[in-house]
Amino acid sequence: MQRENIGKLAPDAGPTFGAAIAADADVLVVGEPGASRVHVFQQDEGQWRRARVIEPPEDDPQFGPGRPGFGYSVAVKGDLIAIGGFHLSAKASDDRVPGDDGYLRRSAIYAQPVQDAASGPVLLSSRDLSDGYLFGVNIATDGKFIAAGLQDWEPSRRGMGAVGVFSLDAGFKRAVGLDDASSRRLGSIITLDAAHLSVAVLSGPKAGQVLIEDLNSREQAFLKRTEEALAAGPAVNSLSMTWPRLFVSGTSEEQPIEVYRLDQDDEAALETFIAPGGVVAASGGALAVMAAPAESPFGGHSQTYPETWLHFYQDLIAPVSYQQVDQFRAKTVSVAVNDGNLFAAVYDSKSGNIVYAYRMSN
Repeated sequence: MQRENIGKLAPDAGPTFGAAIAADADVLVVGEPGASRVHVFQQDEGQWRRARVIEPPEDDPQFGPGRPGFGYSVAVKGDLIAIGGFHLSAKASDDRVPGDDGYLRRSAIYAQPVQDAASGPVLLSSRDLSDGYLFGVNIATDGKFIAAGLQDWEPSRRGMGAVGVFSLDAGFKRAVGLDDASSRRLGSIITLDAAHLSVAVLSGPKAGQVLIEDLNSREQAFLKRTEEALAAGPAVNSLSMTWPRLFVSGTSEEQPIEVYRLDQDDEAALETFIAPGGVVAASGGALAVMAAPAESPFGGHSQTYPETWLHFYQDLIAPVSYQQVDQFRAKTVSVAVNDGNLFAAVYDSKSGNIVYAYRMSN
């Protein structure tokens, strides 16, 4: 196993470099929301290089020059990069009105082909949708569709959420959601692959369940989670999908990661990995696990742990091979994985986020 500090390939990067990371094939995408930039790295013959830096258009109404937040979330699949922008700041006292909570929110969703270095990112979200409190915080793509959480996107249903579905050619297509109390914070935890969207339900009578929709047929179903998983605690901390497998991690340090095969009629658990809760990322035949539960229901950006373990699983069809990769006395912001590489963004109090790339031996 070899470890490389990707940040050394971006000497101009600031402390928010690595706030979000995503990987697919030979491409690594790293968000730097403090500078409203997204770095695209590519691997050639085993060597990583920075291919380009993506910035929002100069006339962008949300994240134009001098406005941080672009790159708060990133995703990549095939030839498509998806970018979420989000920024929250206090309003000036003169700008506040009665009933106002005193904060200004900026958010948007963008997309750009991986190989298109000439043009800038395409703004997919319209302004009426981007008023949501958590719009742009999380994002996922399967190379065709883009999914993003839409929190508080309906002013009349404060606290309620949905998932916006976008495409590069059509922009905003529609919203996927629920009509009852289970829609609160819906869209906070999502994953997408092969036109199948999975959404964790975090509150209400369906809390702990996972909504699955085929984006082509629009057929919906709820995942039949195992009795063991529900007994351990129904809360969901992280989802990741590499079709047809869905990985579900809970918030308990003792709760095993659940692995479901979605193309089977009974949707029974295929494997169970005994590991602390944690954030998971899956791609192809590999799985990365950040072995520490995240306090935040929105992806675990800000919880500090005395010790964080990074685990790597490959050959996900039994027998499964397992490797403990690294450990940190820091808070891990995010993880990403492809078949041959594992990535971790690790927070350092002196220099900010450090993005490590691990070349895993087969």
